[in-house]
Amino acid sequence: MSKPAGELDLEDLLDVIHLEAPETDTLELKADLSLQKDVHGWRVKKELHRQESKSLAKEVVALANTYGGRIFVGISESKDMPRRAHELASPLPAVHELVERLRDSLSALIEPPIPGLTILPIPVAAKSSDGYVVLDVPRSRMGPHGFGSPPECYWRRDSVSRPMSMSDLQNAFWEARTRRERIDTEIATAEKRLAEMIDSTSDTFGFRITAISENPLEMRDLVSGLRSGDVYSPLEHNYFGVVTHPMYHNHNWMFSYFGASKRENTSEPHGVAEWRIDEVGVIELLGYFFPRDSSEIIMDVEAICGSAAHALRLAGAVERYSRGGNGRWITSIEFNSGYRKAAVKDPTIASKTVPVPFRRSATIRPLIIDQTRSPETTFAMLEDKVWAAFGLPVVNQRRYKLNL
Repeated sequence: MSKPAGELDLEDLLDVIHLEAPETDTLELKADLSLQKDVHGWRVKKELHRQESKSLAKEVVALANTYGGRIFVGISESKDMPRRAHELASPLPAVHELVERLRDSLSALIEPPIPGLTILPIPVAAKSSDGYVVLDVPRSRMGPHGFGSPPECYWRRDSVSRPMSMSDLQNAFWEARTRRERIDTEIATAEKRLAEMIDSTSDTFGFRITAISENPLEMRDLVSGLRSGDVYSPLEHNYFGVVTHPMYHNHNWMFSYFGASKRENTSEPHGVAEWRIDEVGVIELLGYFFPRDSSEIIMDVEAICGSAAHALRLAGAVERYSRGGNGRWITSIEFNSGYRKAAVKDPTIASKTVPVPFRRSATIRPLIIDQTRSPETTFAMLEDKVWAAFGLPVVNQRRYKLNL
């Protein structure tokens, strides 16, 4: 379930069967595309019947409206409860073409569209057109979702997709709105904090990395937990970043009205940085670099990506400490260039620098990081956006290496 969907192959399906994996609120198993008797669909006509699309849409919206999850089409179930993976079903023909049809069909059926919905083929062999299908369904912040006209809304309860009642829908709308408003407020507050930090001088390069738990957390005695090692065990190595890894040691976390903070001076380049942990589930790095005399401020984009990885690793630690959340964090990153000689290292030529391509602010749009489902894959997308903010393509050899 945590392996990136794009890396799944036939061996992974056989593992699911070998483990006799049960259906859960995040896993749905289907032997085939559902059809009534005497109705011909994809297997016979190579045409996707509306019943096949609607039965799959029901499971997709149910997962998206609840916790997200995966659907495997091609694994038959046992007859006991809960249903368990039993054996591989007969492979579907023209599976690559089928996937394209499913993408179009589900996109037309489901309203509003589900961001990040992934549908991929799993061929039985490298050059075979037959195979199986996996649907990777994220938990959606845009829900509740429905399908058809008028829309039918479902959500997942244990291993069953059940219709949402009117009160369920009202609660879902209210929770989604409250969640969006809270996250928007946290991001606006973070932007204001960075502006206040760098307001004293314009000759700086400011930066902000913010990670917000999708669900509010509750962490009592946070500083005591940090200092005692209950939140995390200090790392053996100080992994590369624009500032010291926040988990390198735990003795210098200070009490703050919002939770905990640690402040430090940086040497190369010269600057000031502060890590913050809010008790409700906000991890943040705020800082700025300043020049010595009239020299350049030279930054390393790889180091900025490293500190973003640090923030996410710390987020995972505080979520486990709080025993809350759902593994999903919203990241927001901002840069503020107020110095005309601000530059970054060229990723291809070590001795060369590249001028920062923006004046004042550059903001990376909020991105969802799901730490329960291959955060490395999503983090690679975040890296791409950080490098792009400086007008540079990411070089694979310069990608940050850290177990999130």
